[in-house]
Amino acid sequence: MILNTPTYNNSFTPTFGYGIPKRNFFDIRDIPKLTCAKCGGQMLSSIEREELLNKTRAGAAFALRNTAIQSHNGSPVFKLLVEFAKKHPRTPLANFVSTNKKMINHLPEEQKAELDEIVEIANTITLKAPQVIKKLHKIKPHLSVADRETLDIMEVYAKKYPQNTFSEIFNKPEVIEYHYKIKTFQKEQYNIQAEMVFNQLAKYTKLLPDDMQNQFAQLNDKAQKIARIADSSDERKLMLLDNLYKDFLENIPDKKTAEKIKKKISEIPLRQNTADRNIAKKLRKKNDISIVSFFVNKITSTFEHIIPDSQNGTRGMYNGIFMCSQCNFDRGDLPYKIFAKYIPDFAGNIQKQMNKIMVFIQNKRLPGCYQTYPLKVRKTLDRVTDSQIKIDIDKYLKKRFKTVQMNLESSKKQKEKCQKDLKDVNIQISKLTQQLQALNRKQETLSKQSRAAAQKYWKTLQNYKLFANAMKKDK
Repeated sequence: MILNTPTYNNSFTPTFGYGIPKRNFFDIRDIPKLTCAKCGGQMLSSIEREELLNKTRAGAAFALRNTAIQSHNGSPVFKLLVEFAKKHPRTPLANFVSTNKKMINHLPEEQKAELDEIVEIANTITLKAPQVIKKLHKIKPHLSVADRETLDIMEVYAKKYPQNTFSEIFNKPEVIEYHYKIKTFQKEQYNIQAEMVFNQLAKYTKLLPDDMQNQFAQLNDKAQKIARIADSSDERKLMLLDNLYKDFLENIPDKKTAEKIKKKISEIPLRQNTADRNIAKKLRKKNDISIVSFFVNKITSTFEHIIPDSQNGTRGMYNGIFMCSQCNFDRGDLPYKIFAKYIPDFAGNIQKQMNKIMVFIQNKRLPGCYQTYPLKVRKTLDRVTDSQIKIDIDKYLKKRFKTVQMNLESSKKQKEKCQKDLKDVNIQISKLTQQLQALNRKQETLSKQSRAAAQKYWKTLQNYKLFANAMKKDK
């Protein structure tokens, strides 16, 4: 069972120093247009994600008309924000805070708290629906089928309700009722199809040896739970189902029975996420910015643990590659061996991703701690996949070796210079020490002479006083 995934041109090789941003990055997730290791799509960096969300946020004038903020109408803070909105109607209210910190610091504490509350609400309010659709248009090709269909429906609603935001649209009674009915119908249809297939599988139990019948029933129960997970992709469900039944099918004595069961397993319907389910269940109770984030987050770059936490994997950088949020969720804790088997382009996508990371490392766009990242990740992937996934970092290693070799030579010269300087200083210290020792000896001699001279002086002084007194008495 091989899945259809985006093709990858394996002829891609890193071209160090060409066409990369001039700014530095502190995290690999900040790199723009990084390839997802699973689906091969271009991911949004964490920076691009924030920029896109900010572009969809409502300006001050529109935000202040929101019913949640109108409850503050008439307060001194609200009047202050109205004045700001008159001058900067399209600028988000959060900008008022960032550009007027000194003035805000002089406000009473109650007014500061009110301002924070208003700005927090304003940050959840987006532009009107038609404007938001335009902003999301560029990420649409990278989304799943269900999410693209959801945006198609949202575009229709944007034309129907052009003065509303999407949170207002999705909470309209007619919208809720329409999509809830379709979602319910889709679920019922799936249940009917699933029941038919699993009932047929249950009948096949009689064709199996007695010692395998109970195990088959348990596998069917697990398969039903896997197939019903609407939020999981079809790829993941197919991988799980195939691995669930694999060993069991191989152990069935009668190969014809095994083939019959295998064929019926391939007919198991997979419950899919749909646009109507998105609207009726996932988006209805969200605020505006959360609705936008629902789509943006799906293609945002995330750190993906090669060895999952559930299998005692570490959280260090050498135990991770990068996937979009949706693919990261789909992977769960599935071993990479399975990924390599079912997703032909998995290794190629990792290679393409690593090539770009190596370019950024080589051109010092990432911190020095990432220099050994390609080498150590290659070792991790090689170990956990039994060498099924091998990434080529030879060109990077050669360049890094030359750089390290140059650094080594430079360090060696520096070390030799320091050692020579140290030796010279030690010689000077030795000479000074000898001089100090001579001075110490001279000091000791002079000290003795000084003490002897002092004693002689005091004795002479006493004799002087004695003779002086005697001479006074004689007179």
